[in-house]
Amino acid sequence: ASILDLVVRQMPAIYWVVDRELKVLRTGGAIETVLGYQASRFLGRTLHDAHREDPGSADAIALHQRAFAGETIHFDNEYRGKHLAISLGPHRDVTGAIIGVIGTCLDVTASRALERRMVDAQRAESLGVLAGGLAHDFNNLLVGVLGIADPALRESPRGAPGRGPVEAVREAGLRAAEL
Repeated sequence: ASILDLVVRQMPAIYWVVDRELKVLRTGGAIETVLGYQASRFLGRTLHDAHREDPGSADAIALHQRAFAGETIHFDNEYRGKHLAISLGPHRDVTGAIIGVIGTCLDVTASRALERRMVDAQRAESLGVLAGGLAHDFNNLLVGVLGIADPALRESPRGAPGRGPVEAVREAGLRAAEL
């Protein structure tokens, strides 16, 4: 194996080359490690065969056709339980004519899972800050309610008209403060 192929395997990355008829001419990299099948599985066959047998989440045929038109494309694909970052570009001969497509793919499953966990943690932290702010504001309102109810009860003798509702407000305020 070439040094380049060994480096690509360690990344873990995969590469392939197809001709104008979408026939797979060459594959390499960490195919067995990432995808779980032999590197030669689709050699000599077309992408139509490959994606009929084992489709991914993206329309690979249409994306390869865009590369035949000279475009370089970057997209994500869910394939065989992996999250793959894929790039496709035109493969040119010495005259500059497009004779095929070169594809590369990097297994980003672990990094995307970490990104999702970080987003979830940031959401949880934001909710915690929001809840803390709400609790602080709620407590400030209760201090105001209790600050009015306590003096009103001190100034109102037992059995006086209106004392019962003020006692109920104070009790509700104390129960709310326990929250």
